[in-house]
Amino acid sequence: MQLRINIAVLLLLSSGCVKHEPLDATAEETGDDEDTDTTDTDTGTITTFTDCSLPPPETYSSMRLDYPGEEFVFDAYGNFVTAVDWADTVATMTRQGAWDFIAPHQSDEMAGVDMMANGDLIIADEANGTIVRMTMEGGETIVDGSILSPNSLAVSNLGLIYTTAYDELYRINPETDEKVLLVSYPGHDLDGVAFSPDYTQLWFNHDDRGHVYRMDLDENGDMVDVQYITEFNLSWQNEIDGMTTDMCGNLYAVRTDGKIIRYLHDGTQEAFLKVNDGQYSSALHFGSGIGGWERDHLYMMDRTGTLYDIDVGIPGAPEAHLP
Repeated sequence: MQLRINIAVLLLLSSGCVKHEPLDATAEETGDDEDTDTTDTDTGTITTFTDCSLPPPETYSSMRLDYPGEEFVFDAYGNFVTAVDWADTVATMTRQGAWDFIAPHQSDEMAGVDMMANGDLIIADEANGTIVRMTMEGGETIVDGSILSPNSLAVSNLGLIYTTAYDELYRINPETDEKVLLVSYPGHDLDGVAFSPDYTQLWFNHDDRGHVYRMDLDENGDMVDVQYITEFNLSWQNEIDGMTTDMCGNLYAVRTDGKIIRYLHDGTQEAFLKVNDGQYSSALHFGSGIGGWERDHLYMMDRTGTLYDIDVGIPGAPEAHLP
């Protein structure tokens, strides 16, 4: 991203010294006094009928993050997982707020994270120009070390890695080391990526212009076509960052000031929700349905140390590493 702030300084100003021991998180409700859909038990895959016409919610809750990164992912064991560049570590957190640390990894900027079907973590190390594969026990290998500034990434149902890297988008096969340049837009700064629910389309954005593109994929994960789709409105000194999709095929993008924009499956877009105190909101994902992370809740991370919980009522799109 072009936007740069000193995350460590902001964290110290807002909460004092960083704690290294597990902690108890407290939810701060900003609307209804009771959220009847939030539990600390496994919810599993939602199989009931999904109403794709549900309106945007008006309320949300939040919890403190002692170790925010730029991106995160939910694993199959009920954890929130993030790569924390300012602390040179990869960390996990339960829904109750207990932290654990997988392994140290030194980098000035770890941007994207996702997971393989076997539970290995994939990290886009933007500062070192590498795509890293890390086991949850901390062992790591370099998948690719020849990409300039890899940023956001997503792993497909075929186990292929798609990553933006400044003005290019690549597909990497981590088993064969094959790397394919899919598109190049000179002068663009490509960022967030997300798959459609059936993995036949890949969405990506140009962060500081708010442009959104859609790439059609065949059954082998090869590009069939790519086209410009829409433009999200930007405010002063803000960019579009992370993106995700739901079961209905709606696309959600977060603006760095904490505003979420939804591009609907019918081709229209709407202002979905704006948190009151967003300062550097960079990532959002639907919950895993495991460990209390609800499948139909959208979780948005602000790098200054807050995780927002938004009850959407529509489950997130399937992810290959989740049951």
